[in-house]
Amino acid sequence: MQQIIHIFQKDARRSWPYIALVLALTAMSAILTPKWVPSMGPDTEQMKRLVEILHFVLPLAWWFTIAHVVQGDGLVGTTQFWITRPYSWKTILAAKLLFCVAFLLLPHLVSDWIVLSVDGFSPRAMIPALLWRQCSMFGVRMLPAFILAAVTRGMRQFVLACFLLVVAFFLSDQVWELYPSDPTVSALQGVVHAYARTWVKEWRETIFYAGGLIALLLWQFSRRQTGVARAVVLAIVAWLLVDGTAWPPRLIAWAPQQQPVDYPEVAVVFAPQRDKANVGVRDNVLQVDIPIELTGRNRDLLDAEMASVSVEPAHGAAWSSAWNYYVDFRHQSGADWMEFRIDPQDFQRLNAGPVTVRAVFGVVVYEPQSTTRIAASGGWTDIPGFGKITIPPNYEPREPGLWILWWRVPFREPEQKFVFTMHDPDSGVVLHGDHSFSYPPPAQIATMSPEVFFGAFPDDHRSSKQLETPISRNAWCDFTLERPITLIRRDLEIPNIRLEDYAVK
Repeated sequence: MQQIIHIFQKDARRSWPYIALVLALTAMSAILTPKWVPSMGPDTEQMKRLVEILHFVLPLAWWFTIAHVVQGDGLVGTTQFWITRPYSWKTILAAKLLFCVAFLLLPHLVSDWIVLSVDGFSPRAMIPALLWRQCSMFGVRMLPAFILAAVTRGMRQFVLACFLLVVAFFLSDQVWELYPSDPTVSALQGVVHAYARTWVKEWRETIFYAGGLIALLLWQFSRRQTGVARAVVLAIVAWLLVDGTAWPPRLIAWAPQQQPVDYPEVAVVFAPQRDKANVGVRDNVLQVDIPIELTGRNRDLLDAEMASVSVEPAHGAAWSSAWNYYVDFRHQSGADWMEFRIDPQDFQRLNAGPVTVRAVFGVVVYEPQSTTRIAASGGWTDIPGFGKITIPPNYEPREPGLWILWWRVPFREPEQKFVFTMHDPDSGVVLHGDHSFSYPPPAQIATMSPEVFFGAFPDDHRSSKQLETPISRNAWCDFTLERPITLIRRDLEIPNIRLEDYAVK
C-alpha cells in the first residue's frame, strides 16, 4: 500500500498542469450544464454551443491526462527503470487507477451531484445510480485511453493511435450509413417481452466489453507483450466497424410468419379508403406511401417500425429491402403510412402490372401508467417514475426551435411513451402531442450530462385552432405516461395493387 501511495504522489506532482486543466473544465461544466435549455433561440444558442464544446473538450483532457500518467511508468520496451527495482506491476496499475479515481472520476461525481441538485433532483436518493454512472464513465470514456496509453511509447504514438481510432470511427459511421440499424427492428430477432429479458441478455454486451478490455489491460501490465496487445486492439477496432449495423435484422424479414399468440387483436391493415400522401420526393428516387392502420387498441397505445418490405410482380424478380432510411413506418397528421423509396428503373419494371406488397413490422404495445395535470405557471412538476416536465415560460410558437413541453430525466432516456393535451381557456386552443422513445430502451450510456433534457412539439393535425397562438399562463396540460408491455411482430400482405396509385407525385 505504501508503494501505491508513493507512485500516486509522484504522478500527482508530475501531472499538476493536467489536473488543474481537468478541474477547471469540470467546474465550468458543472456551472454551465444546468443553464442549457432545448430552445434554439438567439438567447440560448451561444450557451448551447459552449456546453457542447465543454462536453467534447473535457473527455479529451481526460485522455491526455491518462496517457501522461500511464506512460510515466511506461510498459512498451524492455528498458523501463522500474523493472530493476522492487516495483510490482500490480502496485503500478493500482496507483494509476487511484489517480484516475481521485482526479477524474471524483470531480465528475461532484459535478453530477451539483447539476442534479440545481435542477431539483435529489442526488442523495440516487447514490447507487450515480456510482454506477461513474463506473460506466470509466468503462466507456477512460478505459480505452488506458489501453492506448499502455500499448504506445510516448505521447506521439498515443496521438497517432488516437488519430487512427478517429479514422476507424469515421469508417464505422460510413458503414452504419450504408447499413443502419434500428433498436425496434433489431429487437425483433428475439421478440422478447420488455420485462422478461434475462439479466444475461440485458447486460452481456456490457460484460463482454468491460471484461475484455480489463483483461487486455491486465495482460499488458503483467506480461508487457505489446505486439499481442496491439493486435487485439486492432481486432477490437475492426469489430467495431461492423457492429450495430442492420445486417442481422435482415434475416428476420424473410423468416416464416408465425400465428400471433400475444395480443392477436392487434394488427396492421391496409387502408385503401384514405387519401393519398402529399409529401415531397428527394434523392432522385420514387417514393411510395401506402396508407395503413394500426388496429385492435387505442392508437395512442401502439407504436410501430417497419423492418422490411418486398414488392413481387406477377412476372419477373421481386424487389426487396431490409430496414434502412428509405424504409419507414410514418405517423403524420393523424394517419399511418408504409413508406419506401425505389429507383426509377425498378419502379418502371414493377409498375407494368399489379403487384403484391409484403412488409414486416415490429409493434410496441403500451398500457396507461399515470396521468398528471400540470399548470402553465407551476414551474417544474415531478412525474414519479419519469422525471420532471414543465411548460416553458413565455412560450411563443412563432420562434423556431421552441417546444411546448420541456422534460428532463436523470441518467438515461425513459422507456415510457407520453401523451399530452394542452388546454388554454383564454384562447380556446387545445393542443395534442405525444413522444415515444427507442424500444427497447438503450443501456445506460456514459453521456457527459447526468440528465437527458429535451422537448416535445404538438401534433398539428389533432390540435385545434392555429398553433401560432401563444399559450397563456392560465393553461394546463394533462400528461399521460404509457408503459411498454411487449414487442410483437406483425406481417402485412397487400395483393393486387399498382404502385403508381400510391407513388408520391
